[in-house]
Amino acid sequence: MSDSPNVVLDTSIIIELLRRKDLALGQKVAELVLSRRAILLCPVVFFEVERGLKPEAKRQRALFDGLQKIFEYREFDKAVWEGASKKWAALRHLRNKPMTGDFLIAAYAERHNAKMIARDRDFVRLAVPCEYWDSPGDSSLHQ
Repeated sequence: MSDSPNVVLDTSIIIELLRRKDLALGQKVAELVLSRRAILLCPVVFFEVERGLKPEAKRQRALFDGLQKIFEYREFDKAVWEGASKKWAALRHLRNKPMTGDFLIAAYAERHNAKMIARDRDFVRLAVPCEYWDSPGDSSLHQ
């Protein structure tokens, strides 16, 4: 883990956590909580998780509600929107750009001096410090 006091979990991490199939992932998130780092809940991540929760998924709803009490929610400010716009402009030439939400999540992490933690490689091209938790027990850092 970097020296950054803040961490932003990507949607991919929270979704896997809610599925509760990867015990190693749950342990890693528990260690983050115990480390007393601020775990920030990005508005885009909140939206992406919320829209995917089915009404009948009561256990997942309860778990996500519990996580929201532990994580720190901070709204976007103008600097986040500007940062995302600059990142998009820098990559406009790419045919397969990252999703719009990923630009916003990356800019949010930068704004709050946070490291991203994700399970997929969506943030590689966005030049934000990110730790990728690919599979149980695997943690590789890409800057």
